[in-house]
Amino acid sequence: MASNPSQSSSRRHHYVPQLILRRFADKNKKGEYQIKIFDKQTNKEYLSNVRDAMVITDFHTLAVEGGLIELENYVTSIEDRAAPIIAKILDNESINNISKEDHVNLSRFIALQFCRTVHHRTLFEEASKELSIVLADKTGFADFKELIVSSDDAKLMSFKSMTSELPGYTSIMASKDMILLKSPPGSEFIIGDNPASLWNDRPSNFFSNIGLSCVGIQIFLPLSSQYTLGLWCPSIKSEFIEKRRDAKRNLGNLRAQSCLAVTPIKVPPELEANLNSQISILEPLIAALETGHPLSIEAPYVTRLNSLQIKHAERFIGSKSGDFELLHKMLEDDTSYRTGPRMKVM
Repeated sequence: MASNPSQSSSRRHHYVPQLILRRFADKNKKGEYQIKIFDKQTNKEYLSNVRDAMVITDFHTLAVEGGLIELENYVTSIEDRAAPIIAKILDNESINNISKEDHVNLSRFIALQFCRTVHHRTLFEEASKELSIVLADKTGFADFKELIVSSDDAKLMSFKSMTSELPGYTSIMASKDMILLKSPPGSEFIIGDNPASLWNDRPSNFFSNIGLSCVGIQIFLPLSSQYTLGLWCPSIKSEFIEKRRDAKRNLGNLRAQSCLAVTPIKVPPELEANLNSQISILEPLIAALETGHPLSIEAPYVTRLNSLQIKHAERFIGSKSGDFELLHKMLEDDTSYRTGPRMKVM
Protein backbone atom coordinates (compact mmCIF):
# COMPACT_ATOMS: atom_id res chain seq x y z
CA MET A 1 0.00 0.00 0.00
CA ALA A 2 2.93 2.30 0.42
CA SER A 3 4.08 4.16 -2.63
CA ASN A 4 7.56 4.12 -4.10
CA PRO A 5 9.85 6.40 -2.05
CA SER A 6 11.23 7.88 -5.27
CA GLN A 7 7.87 9.45 -6.10
CA SER A 8 7.21 13.10 -5.42
CA SER A 9 6.51 13.64 -1.74
CA SER A 10 3.56 15.86 -2.67
CA ARG A 11 1.80 12.79 -4.04
CA ARG A 12 2.59 10.55 -1.06
CA HIS A 13 -0.27 11.23 1.32
CA HIS A 14 -0.33 9.92 4.88
CA TYR A 15 -3.69 8.85 6.27
CA VAL A 16 -2.12 8.81 9.75
CA PRO A 17 0.12 11.89 10.05
CA GLN A 18 3.85 11.68 10.53
CA LEU A 19 3.59 14.09 13.49
CA ILE A 20 1.85 11.27 15.39
CA LEU A 21 3.76 8.31 13.93
CA ARG A 22 7.10 9.84 14.99
CA ARG A 23 5.96 9.55 18.62
CA PHE A 24 5.93 5.77 18.15
CA ALA A 25 9.29 5.62 16.40
CA ASP A 26 12.99 5.69 17.19
CA LYS A 27 15.65 7.75 15.45
CA ASN A 28 18.38 5.86 13.63
CA LYS A 29 21.96 7.08 13.17
CA LYS A 30 20.91 9.03 10.09
CA GLY A 31 18.32 10.93 12.11
CA GLU A 32 15.44 9.13 10.40
CA TYR A 33 12.40 8.02 12.35
CA GLN A 34 11.71 4.29 12.14
CA ILE A 35 8.63 2.52 13.41
CA LYS A 36 7.93 -1.20 13.81
CA ILE A 37 4.90 -2.22 11.75
CA PHE A 38 2.69 -5.31 11.78
CA ASP A 39 0.57 -6.09 8.70
CA LYS A 40 -2.61 -7.86 9.84
CA GLN A 41 -3.36 -9.18 6.37
CA THR A 42 0.04 -10.72 5.57
CA ASN A 43 1.00 -11.50 9.18
CA LYS A 44 4.40 -9.85 8.63
CA GLU A 45 6.39 -7.57 10.90
CA TYR A 46 8.93 -5.09 9.56
CA LEU A 47 10.81 -1.90 10.33
CA SER A 48 9.61 1.10 8.33
CA ASN A 49 10.71 4.66 7.90
CA VAL A 50 7.85 6.85 9.15
CA ARG A 51 7.81 8.46 5.71
CA ASP A 52 6.76 5.10 4.26
CA ALA A 53 4.24 4.07 6.92
CA MET A 54 0.47 4.44 6.51
CA VAL A 55 0.86 6.34 3.26
CA ILE A 56 -0.74 5.95 -0.18
CA THR A 57 -0.02 7.69 -3.46
CA ASP A 58 -2.64 10.35 -4.28
CA PHE A 59 -4.79 9.34 -1.33
CA HIS A 60 -6.09 12.91 -1.05
CA THR A 61 -6.39 13.49 -4.81
CA LEU A 62 -9.24 12.52 -7.12
CA ALA A 63 -9.51 13.02 -10.87
CA VAL A 64 -12.99 14.26 -11.80
CA GLU A 65 -14.52 15.71 -14.93
CA GLY A 66 -12.93 19.08 -15.40
CA GLY A 67 -9.81 18.56 -13.29
CA LEU A 68 -8.56 17.33 -9.92
CA ILE A 69 -9.83 17.52 -6.38
CA GLU A 70 -6.75 17.90 -4.17
CA LEU A 71 -7.06 17.93 -0.39
CA GLU A 72 -3.46 17.38 0.72
CA ASN A 73 -2.76 21.07 1.42
CA TYR A 74 -6.07 21.33 3.28
CA VAL A 75 -5.20 18.29 5.40
CA THR A 76 -1.71 19.64 6.06
CA SER A 77 -3.13 22.98 7.23
CA ILE A 78 -5.22 21.21 9.88
CA GLU A 79 -2.23 19.10 10.95
CA ASP A 80 -0.04 22.21 11.19
CA ARG A 81 -2.46 23.87 13.60
CA ALA A 82 -2.65 20.76 15.78
CA ALA A 83 1.08 19.93 15.82
CA PRO A 84 2.23 22.59 18.34
CA ILE A 85 -0.75 21.81 20.59
CA ILE A 86 0.12 18.11 20.70
CA ALA A 87 3.78 18.96 21.30
CA LYS A 88 2.79 21.27 24.17
CA ILE A 89 0.61 18.56 25.74
CA LEU A 90 3.37 15.96 25.58
CA ASP A 91 6.12 18.35 26.70
CA ASN A 92 4.08 19.56 29.69
CA GLU A 93 2.47 16.16 30.31
CA SER A 94 -0.85 17.96 30.79
CA ILE A 95 -3.84 19.38 28.94
CA ASN A 96 -4.54 22.05 31.55
CA ASN A 97 -2.68 24.73 29.61
CA ILE A 98 -4.47 24.51 26.26
CA SER A 99 -6.73 27.41 25.30
CA LYS A 100 -10.29 27.26 23.93
CA GLU A 101 -8.85 27.85 20.47
CA ASP A 102 -6.40 24.99 21.02
CA HIS A 103 -9.30 22.78 22.09
CA VAL A 104 -11.19 23.50 18.87
CA ASN A 105 -8.11 23.01 16.65
CA LEU A 106 -7.31 19.73 18.39
CA SER A 107 -10.94 18.62 18.07
CA ARG A 108 -10.82 19.43 14.34
CA PHE A 109 -7.64 17.39 13.94
CA ILE A 110 -9.20 14.38 15.70
CA ALA A 111 -12.40 14.76 13.67
CA LEU A 112 -10.35 14.77 10.48
CA GLN A 113 -8.41 11.72 11.61
CA PHE A 114 -11.70 9.96 12.27
CA CYS A 115 -12.80 10.26 8.64
CA ARG A 116 -9.56 10.38 6.61
CA THR A 117 -8.53 6.73 6.82
CA VAL A 118 -8.53 3.74 4.48
CA HIS A 119 -11.03 2.10 6.82
CA HIS A 120 -13.47 5.00 6.49
CA ARG A 121 -13.49 4.65 2.71
CA THR A 122 -13.63 0.88 2.82
CA LEU A 123 -16.81 1.05 4.91
CA PHE A 124 -18.63 2.84 2.09
CA GLU A 125 -17.64 0.13 -0.39
CA GLU A 126 -18.22 -2.85 1.91
CA ALA A 127 -21.58 -1.60 3.21
CA SER A 128 -22.86 -1.13 -0.36
CA LYS A 129 -21.77 -4.67 -1.28
CA GLU A 130 -23.44 -6.06 1.83
CA LEU A 131 -26.64 -4.16 1.03
CA SER A 132 -26.73 -5.48 -2.55
CA ILE A 133 -26.33 -9.06 -1.27
CA VAL A 134 -29.08 -8.67 1.35
CA LEU A 135 -31.48 -7.12 -1.15
CA ALA A 136 -30.80 -9.86 -3.69
CA ASP A 137 -31.44 -12.47 -1.02
CA LYS A 138 -34.67 -10.87 0.22
CA THR A 139 -36.16 -10.01 -3.18
CA GLY A 140 -34.96 -12.89 -5.30
CA PHE A 141 -33.51 -10.49 -7.87
CA ALA A 142 -29.83 -10.97 -8.59
CA ASP A 143 -28.86 -7.62 -10.06
CA PHE A 144 -28.25 -4.91 -7.50
CA LYS A 145 -24.77 -4.10 -8.74
CA GLU A 146 -25.76 -0.47 -9.35
CA LEU A 147 -25.84 -0.03 -5.56
CA ILE A 148 -22.17 -0.97 -5.16
CA VAL A 149 -19.99 2.06 -4.50
CA SER A 150 -16.83 2.30 -6.62
CA SER A 151 -13.48 3.19 -5.08
CA ASP A 152 -13.67 6.66 -6.66
CA ASP A 153 -17.17 7.18 -5.31
CA ALA A 154 -15.99 6.08 -1.86
CA LYS A 155 -13.11 8.54 -2.10
CA LEU A 156 -15.51 11.33 -3.05
CA MET A 157 -17.80 10.43 -0.13
CA SER A 158 -14.84 10.50 2.25
CA PHE A 159 -13.79 13.89 0.84
CA LYS A 160 -17.25 15.17 1.76
CA SER A 161 -16.78 13.86 5.31
CA MET A 162 -13.38 15.58 5.48
CA THR A 163 -14.63 18.95 4.23
CA SER A 164 -18.30 19.96 4.29
CA GLU A 165 -19.19 17.58 7.14
CA LEU A 166 -16.06 18.28 9.20
CA PRO A 167 -17.46 21.30 11.13
CA GLY A 168 -20.25 19.07 12.46
CA TYR A 169 -17.79 16.38 13.53
CA THR A 170 -15.54 19.04 15.07
CA SER A 171 -18.42 20.48 17.09
CA ILE A 172 -19.24 17.03 18.46
CA MET A 173 -15.60 16.37 19.39
CA ALA A 174 -15.24 19.80 21.03
CA SER A 175 -18.27 19.12 23.23
CA LYS A 176 -16.50 16.20 24.93
CA ASP A 177 -14.44 16.30 28.12
CA MET A 178 -10.74 15.77 27.41
CA ILE A 179 -8.67 13.44 29.55
CA LEU A 180 -4.98 12.56 29.21
CA LEU A 181 -4.08 8.94 29.97
CA LYS A 182 -0.54 7.88 30.86
CA SER A 183 0.76 4.33 30.54
CA PRO A 184 2.64 2.78 33.49
CA PRO A 185 6.31 1.74 33.33
CA GLY A 186 6.70 -1.43 31.32
CA SER A 187 3.59 -0.79 29.20
CA GLU A 188 3.15 1.21 26.02
CA PHE A 189 0.40 2.32 23.69
CA ILE A 190 0.37 1.11 20.10
CA ILE A 191 -1.20 2.88 17.12
CA GLY A 192 -3.32 1.50 14.32
CA ASP A 193 -4.05 2.87 10.86
CA ASN A 194 -7.53 3.90 12.07
CA PRO A 195 -6.40 5.39 15.38
CA ALA A 196 -9.46 7.40 16.50
CA SER A 197 -11.15 4.50 18.28
CA LEU A 198 -14.53 4.46 20.03
CA TRP A 199 -15.73 2.67 23.14
CA ASN A 200 -18.86 2.78 25.30
CA ASP A 201 -19.38 1.12 28.69
CA ARG A 202 -23.14 1.61 28.53
CA PRO A 203 -25.34 -1.26 27.31
CA SER A 204 -26.01 -1.21 23.58
CA ASN A 205 -29.51 -0.60 22.32
CA PHE A 206 -31.02 -1.69 19.00
CA PHE A 207 -29.16 1.06 17.13
CA SER A 208 -25.77 0.39 18.81
CA ASN A 209 -24.00 2.48 21.42
CA ILE A 210 -20.97 3.26 19.23
CA GLY A 211 -21.35 6.67 17.63
CA LEU A 212 -19.82 10.09 18.12
CA SER A 213 -23.00 11.48 19.71
CA CYS A 214 -23.99 8.42 21.74
CA VAL A 215 -24.44 8.96 25.46
CA GLY A 216 -21.41 7.55 27.28
CA ILE A 217 -19.16 7.45 24.21
CA GLN A 218 -15.41 7.49 24.76
CA ILE A 219 -13.09 8.45 21.89
CA PHE A 220 -9.38 7.66 22.12
CA LEU A 221 -6.44 8.87 20.03
CA PRO A 222 -2.91 7.69 20.92
CA LEU A 223 -0.54 10.68 20.92
CA SER A 224 2.61 8.74 21.75
CA SER A 225 3.69 5.39 23.11
CA GLN A 226 3.21 6.87 26.60
CA TYR A 227 0.11 9.06 26.25
CA THR A 228 -3.40 8.65 24.85
CA LEU A 229 -5.90 11.47 24.60
CA GLY A 230 -9.50 10.69 25.51
CA LEU A 231 -12.60 12.62 24.53
CA TRP A 232 -15.40 11.50 26.83
CA CYS A 233 -19.11 12.22 26.82
CA PRO A 234 -19.78 14.78 29.62
CA SER A 235 -22.28 12.35 31.14
CA ILE A 236 -19.35 10.21 32.28
CA LYS A 237 -17.90 12.90 34.56
CA SER A 238 -21.38 13.72 35.87
CA GLU A 239 -21.89 10.04 36.67
CA PHE A 240 -18.51 9.82 38.41
CA ILE A 241 -19.28 12.89 40.54
CA GLU A 242 -22.69 11.51 41.48
CA LYS A 243 -21.23 8.11 42.42
CA ARG A 244 -18.53 9.78 44.55
CA ARG A 245 -21.13 11.91 46.31
CA ASP A 246 -23.31 8.86 47.00
CA ALA A 247 -20.35 6.84 48.29
CA LYS A 248 -19.23 9.64 50.63
CA ARG A 249 -22.79 10.19 51.87
CA ASN A 250 -23.33 6.48 52.51
CA LEU A 251 -20.01 6.24 54.32
CA GLY A 252 -20.84 9.28 56.43
CA ASN A 253 -24.31 7.92 57.28
CA LEU A 254 -22.85 4.59 58.36
CA ARG A 255 -20.34 6.27 60.64
CA ALA A 256 -22.95 8.63 62.06
CA GLN A 257 -25.33 5.76 62.81
CA SER A 258 -22.51 3.91 64.52
CA CYS A 259 -21.71 6.89 66.75
CA LEU A 260 -25.29 7.94 67.56
CA ALA A 261 -26.79 4.55 68.25
CA VAL A 262 -27.78 3.82 71.88
CA THR A 263 -25.99 0.55 71.57
CA PRO A 264 -22.71 1.02 69.66
CA ILE A 265 -22.88 -0.40 66.16
CA LYS A 266 -19.71 -1.37 64.41
CA VAL A 267 -19.61 -0.48 60.71
CA PRO A 268 -19.09 -3.72 58.74
CA PRO A 269 -15.42 -3.54 57.66
CA GLU A 270 -16.14 -4.96 54.20
CA LEU A 271 -18.85 -2.34 53.54
CA GLU A 272 -16.60 0.53 54.69
CA ALA A 273 -13.73 -0.86 52.61
CA ASN A 274 -15.98 -1.09 49.55
CA LEU A 275 -17.14 2.51 49.84
CA ASN A 276 -13.58 3.75 50.44
CA SER A 277 -12.45 1.76 47.40
CA GLN A 278 -15.14 3.39 45.24
CA ILE A 279 -14.04 6.85 46.39
CA SER A 280 -10.33 6.11 45.82
CA ILE A 281 -11.06 4.95 42.26
CA LEU A 282 -13.31 7.89 41.40
CA GLU A 283 -11.16 10.68 42.89
CA PRO A 284 -8.25 10.49 40.39
CA LEU A 285 -10.65 10.07 37.44
CA ILE A 286 -12.56 13.21 38.38
CA ALA A 287 -9.33 15.10 39.13
CA ALA A 288 -7.90 14.21 35.70
CA LEU A 289 -11.09 15.39 33.98
CA GLU A 290 -11.23 18.62 35.96
CA THR A 291 -7.55 19.62 36.17
CA GLY A 292 -6.12 18.30 32.89
CA HIS A 293 -3.31 16.48 34.67
CA PRO A 294 -2.67 12.97 33.34
CA LEU A 295 -4.39 9.94 34.77
CA SER A 296 -1.86 7.18 35.37
CA ILE A 297 -3.58 3.98 34.34
CA GLU A 298 -2.72 0.37 35.02
CA ALA A 299 -1.46 -2.19 32.49
CA PRO A 300 -4.85 -3.92 31.98
CA TYR A 301 -6.37 -0.61 30.85
CA VAL A 302 -3.47 -0.11 28.41
CA THR A 303 -4.22 -3.58 27.05
CA ARG A 304 -7.87 -2.62 26.61
CA LEU A 305 -6.98 0.55 24.70
CA ASN A 306 -4.45 -1.31 22.56
CA SER A 307 -7.08 -3.92 21.75
CA LEU A 308 -9.27 -1.10 20.38
CA GLN A 309 -6.42 -0.04 18.08
CA ILE A 310 -6.14 -3.63 16.83
CA LYS A 311 -9.89 -4.04 16.34
CA HIS A 312 -10.32 -0.73 14.53
CA ALA A 313 -7.24 -0.95 12.30
CA GLU A 314 -7.89 -1.84 8.69
CA ARG A 315 -4.45 -3.35 8.15
CA PHE A 316 -1.41 -1.85 9.88
CA ILE A 317 -0.38 -1.53 13.54
CA GLY A 318 2.63 0.51 14.69
CA SER A 319 4.67 -0.06 17.84
CA LYS A 320 7.71 1.60 19.35
CA SER A 321 9.03 -1.58 20.96
CA GLY A 322 7.75 -4.07 18.40
CA ASP A 323 5.78 -6.00 21.01
CA PHE A 324 2.88 -7.50 19.03
CA GLU A 325 2.02 -10.30 21.45
CA LEU A 326 -1.51 -8.98 22.08
CA LEU A 327 -2.07 -8.64 18.34
CA HIS A 328 -1.03 -12.23 17.66
CA LYS A 329 -3.35 -13.50 20.39
CA MET A 330 -6.33 -11.49 19.15
CA LEU A 331 -5.85 -12.62 15.54
CA GLU A 332 -5.56 -16.20 16.70
CA ASP A 333 -8.79 -15.90 18.71
CA ASP A 334 -10.80 -14.03 16.06
CA THR A 335 -9.81 -13.83 12.39
CA SER A 336 -12.30 -10.99 11.78
CA TYR A 337 -9.70 -8.66 13.35
CA ARG A 338 -7.58 -9.02 10.20
CA THR A 339 -9.61 -6.09 8.87
CA GLY A 340 -11.36 -3.21 10.56
CA PRO A 341 -14.96 -3.59 11.77
CA ARG A 342 -17.69 -3.97 9.17
CA MET A 343 -21.28 -2.77 9.09
CA LYS A 344 -24.00 -5.40 9.16
CA VAL A 345 -27.06 -4.85 6.98
CA MET A 346 -30.09 -6.62 8.47
